Amino acid sequence: MVIRTKLADGKVIVEETVSGPTSYPKDGFDVRMREVRTVEAPISSKADTGLLTEAYLKYATGNVVTVKVYWQTGASGTPMTEVASGYDLSKVRFTVLTLAAY
Repeated sequence: MVIRTKLADGKVIVEETVSGPTSYPKDGFDVRMREVRTVEAPISSKADTGLLTEAYLKYATGNVVTVKVYWQTGASGTPMTEVASGYDLSKVRFTVLTLAAY
């Protein structure tokens, strides 16, 4: 985990980079933001490939952000589709940026 910024109110903007799961679960995989008490809001997420990501809070409290992963299944302009359950994303690196209480 990397602390990007410390804010005046005591909150921090943190970055966590992880490898993807060997078996992708439907509705996304969890990323624990180490060393922070509570994630208040995800700011962004990205993959080191052409995959699209969406970070969201699945749980009401805690230091976990869930990352949903999408890929292009058709021609340009076709809606993105969530990666199939069970797909191996272990070679993909994901970076998540969040606002958190330290």
